Amino acid sequence: MNKGPHRRILELAATIALLVSMPQPLGKQALASDSNNTAETNSADASRDSLAPPEVNLAKLIPQATLGQSAIVTTDGDAMVRFMISIENYQAFSNDLFKPATYLKPLAEHLNSSRAWVYIKDQAGNPLQTFGTISNREQLKNLWFTIEKGETAPSQVYVDIWDRQTDTHFKSASLKIKSE
Repeated sequence: MNKGPHRRILELAATIALLVSMPQPLGKQALASDSNNTAETNSADASRDSLAPPEVNLAKLIPQATLGQSAIVTTDGDAMVRFMISIENYQAFSNDLFKPATYLKPLAEHLNSSRAWVYIKDQAGNPLQTFGTISNREQLKNLWFTIEKGETAPSQVYVDIWDRQTDTHFKSASLKIKSE
């Protein structure tokens, strides 16, 4: 009996088993912070659709935003209050998110806009500040938004990191803003 065909079948079966066990291609992922998530989403589906490797906890992909010190700054002669925000778990986000993505729509005149844009939004979801040219995850430690001095600050803000390539949003919890 010729063992050649049987050996090839076993090798093919081993290859198929390996391919089946590999993670699924990246796609639109569900995050714990998305309002469209349902309790029925099981952890196997969430880890398979995650941008991160399966061993990374999905909760680490939710930006852990903290509010820093505010300061008075002058911009074009106008006094502004700048509120600093830092993403404490910035290392959980891949630097690939912040590479220039010339194949995607640019932000205004910035032709080298990054793959991910970072928004600081008020409690109603209105953008207060947009960062479209962040070049690495380290810059997530130095986010900010400003309001005119004397204006009322929003009561709450949150950070939304939008991966434009996969149309995935990573949203932080809301931060309470103290009035100046």
